Amino acid sequence: MMKLIHLTNSCKLNIFKPQHLFETGEGGNGASIIVEHNDSLTPSRQGFGTVHHAAFRVDDREELDKWDNQLRNFNFQTLGFIERYFFKSLYARVSPQILFEFATDGPGFMGDELYETLGEKLS
Repeated sequence: MMKLIHLTNSCKLNIFKPQHLFETGEGGNGASIIVEHNDSLTPSRQGFGTVHHAAFRVDDREELDKWDNQLRNFNFQTLGFIERYFFKSLYARVSPQILFEFATDGPGFMGDELYETLGEKLS
């Protein structure tokens, strides 16, 4: 299950600014993020102590495609489907400084290594 809701002048956080609610699975604690547009803060800069991206777990390629369509319907930029070999991904820039990744679990990191030696060398 996936959900993207545009919240305009929402009271959810007692902030009256445009917001977007992103939820995966059943939503709620641990499965939702609210992004708000805020011009009063200085733009963030990538570096030590900052977050590069937030990742959401999705079931499969079909769900990635649904997210891609829904994000584009809300006028967010996506990079489209990306095959990462160990998993499949979709990246979306939801604001100038916020990158979201939607990724599948599989096939996983043991596709080319045994469990006993996993992580001892770079693929």
